[in-house]
Amino acid sequence: MRNLLALMRRGGDGEHQIVLNRLAIAVIILIYVVGLFLCGGFEDRDQFIWSVVCAVLYLAGGVAIAAALVAWPRPSPARRIVQMIWDIGFLSFGMYLDGVAVIPFYPLYLWAILGYGFRFGLPYITGAAFLAAGGFMLAVHALPVWRDAGHLLAGLTLGLLVVPLYSASLIRFLSNLRRRAEEANRAKTMFLASVSHELRTPLNAVIGMTRLLNDTALDAEQREMLQTVRVAGTSLLGMVEGLLDFARIENGRMPVQAQPVDLMALLNAVRRIAGVSAGEKGLLLACHVTARTPLWLIGDEKHLRDVLLNLVGNAVKFTAQGHVTIRVDALPAGSGGQARLAIEVVDTGIGISQAALERIFDPFTQADATVIDRFGGSGLGLAICRQLVTLMGGEIGVRSREGHGSTFRVTLPLRIGTAPGGETGTGLPPVLLWARQPDRYQALTARLTALGARLATVSPDEGVSDVLERLEHPYVVLTDMPDEMLPLPADLPVVLLQPSGVEGSLAETVRRESVSMLPADADDGWIGTALTVAAAFLPVPQGDPSDSDAGGPDMSTGRSLSILVVEDNIVNRKILCRLLSRIGHRWQAVANGEEALDILQEMPFDLVLMDLNMPVMNGIEATKLHRFSEVGGGRGIPIVALTADGTPETQKRCREAGMDAFLLKPVALEALAQAIEALVPAEAGIRHSCDRPSGGDDRPRRVDATVVVPFPVPTINRRLVQDLLDLGGERFRAEVIGDFLLDAAEIVMRMDHAVKDGDRSRLLDEAHALRSAAANVGAERLAALCHEWRGIPHMNGQERARAHQEAIWLEMNAVEDALRPYTVVPFADRSS
Repeated sequence: MRNLLALMRRGGDGEHQIVLNRLAIAVIILIYVVGLFLCGGFEDRDQFIWSVVCAVLYLAGGVAIAAALVAWPRPSPARRIVQMIWDIGFLSFGMYLDGVAVIPFYPLYLWAILGYGFRFGLPYITGAAFLAAGGFMLAVHALPVWRDAGHLLAGLTLGLLVVPLYSASLIRFLSNLRRRAEEANRAKTMFLASVSHELRTPLNAVIGMTRLLNDTALDAEQREMLQTVRVAGTSLLGMVEGLLDFARIENGRMPVQAQPVDLMALLNAVRRIAGVSAGEKGLLLACHVTARTPLWLIGDEKHLRDVLLNLVGNAVKFTAQGHVTIRVDALPAGSGGQARLAIEVVDTGIGISQAALERIFDPFTQADATVIDRFGGSGLGLAICRQLVTLMGGEIGVRSREGHGSTFRVTLPLRIGTAPGGETGTGLPPVLLWARQPDRYQALTARLTALGARLATVSPDEGVSDVLERLEHPYVVLTDMPDEMLPLPADLPVVLLQPSGVEGSLAETVRRESVSMLPADADDGWIGTALTVAAAFLPVPQGDPSDSDAGGPDMSTGRSLSILVVEDNIVNRKILCRLLSRIGHRWQAVANGEEALDILQEMPFDLVLMDLNMPVMNGIEATKLHRFSEVGGGRGIPIVALTADGTPETQKRCREAGMDAFLLKPVALEALAQAIEALVPAEAGIRHSCDRPSGGDDRPRRVDATVVVPFPVPTINRRLVQDLLDLGGERFRAEVIGDFLLDAAEIVMRMDHAVKDGDRSRLLDEAHALRSAAANVGAERLAALCHEWRGIPHMNGQERARAHQEAIWLEMNAVEDALRPYTVVPFADRSS
């Protein structure tokens, strides 16, 4: 029964529903027969016994059919026909055997006819209708009760034909509607892909050229005009992406992925992006995270970032003066390993009228008709937020008064995660305790010292600004004097101490000025969270390479790589080649996939930038053919997809073709540099040191990881795969990888059983075996995930264990996709 219910949860063609209904009806018939006997409804005992035998046989047949469905779940027309004859035949035999007593089950004829028809199509409804009409007529025509009611018998028989046949016409009508809707949906999807490419391709040229022009010699007026063009192009690109996202969500083509989310990194990214506009308007952009909030979660980071950027961006846009505050808390969840994240975005902006609140989340809707004129926008941002939050299983709401600001609140159910590799950070930041009565916090200071925090204490009578000037490093300030916080430097993170530990009692001003709150009796977990939150807001030391972008970013890494650019659009090709030259790489450019395959046979390259939509041969086909040629022993060249179509379907096609990463047009310089550095081995390329710009820094720059979309394929270390080829040839490599894939699948299944049984010892043994095998074939990320099992101390509740095992399954699937081509041995090598 459990397997049958599992089939129902997975869906299918509806046969499993008929099976379950049959079992329930058989039990009801059996109960009815026994009840009728107890009420004296049978003429003799033999009739009752025959009726019970028939009901039991019908139930036994239903159980046998259910077992067959579990054993062979694939659709089977023959099995459907057998079931149809079984249901209608037994009902007709019961009518013949028990006569009037079984007449209440007449509607079961219609259940069988319509059930098979609606699930399996018109031929079934027609066949079942004539089978039921014939069976009913043969079963009851000789019964005495019908001798004087022939017209009633004819009407009931006719009903078994008329009702199903009329239903058949409705089914045909609905099927046509469904087919037309599916065709329209496919046309809409194709239209979206086409529009995405056609709109974003010219925008790529506009934005790319403005970036290049910005670094040329321009006077002030020209630079101002160029900035206007760039802002307009970026704004138009944002609107196009918003429309595409909205359409994808409407079509159900926006998947939700479970992945580790670094909450503080996410909040910092949002603050960094929105902080530019906030700074230009003189707004305070603050963030407050409670100490009980887990800083690592399992969820869809991209969707969460999009929601936050929309909400914070709207708050900044509609606030002329005052502040915008991001407040984050974790509400109690119902089970272990779960958290309900609550995020509020509070602003002091124009507010929303009560009438507009009811429709504020509707598509293409603004609070009033003057908003577009004053602030611009398409009215899609909040609609997309609501749809994304709903996709993630959460809720979104708003509180607002016109002229008094707004508060948007998002709650999301998320699993609690862990930092990659079990890391919790690089240590606690320096702490400065500034309290009215420091003695009240002796237990807290003892815990801080035990945790390794560098602690300094300031008396309430001492000027904290004077003390800060004498300190060597920036400090996190712990204070219980909220009224004295305002004189502190604006960039200094403050954690408020509260003896009561009641977060809700904080005034809005205090919450805005502090990054977190810490009760005096906080445990180590809360202390670590509060100080980690505060450390994220410490000022960046001067001279950090990420601190300044003056004069444009220098992405040169001291080596010159050979890169092939495959792009049919001449403007895009020029921009890409200019960007590559700027970061110090050499390039060759061709216009289609066929030319790319020819030049790849003639010249070695370190990386390929491959456009997808090209004449003669597109990027997908060219990549497939090149990957097939590499199976013969060639070196695996990283291939990066370039396209304006960012749909999940396109990403999947690129991954299946063998591409290593995905870059959306217009391509940013930082994204291009990051993709190249991430995919090309460090020893590749020609080293150069004398041609770097003066003042260059040898340290690598940190680039926002959200601008490039990596695929699972890079989880395979291609050099180790090449080592297998060098060690024993293609046949040897194919055998080793084939054996690994077979063994690894079995090991992962045994790990599943160990997780379900709570057997940690057996799980660690299996994880160790898989880690060792994975490392030998280059599956480094899979090996790392297996090693992380040792950082999970227990399996109580199993929520964290199941989440980690799910991650291993996902990585195992990615590894199999990447390694499967290497199991193919060319005919020339098979004979050896």
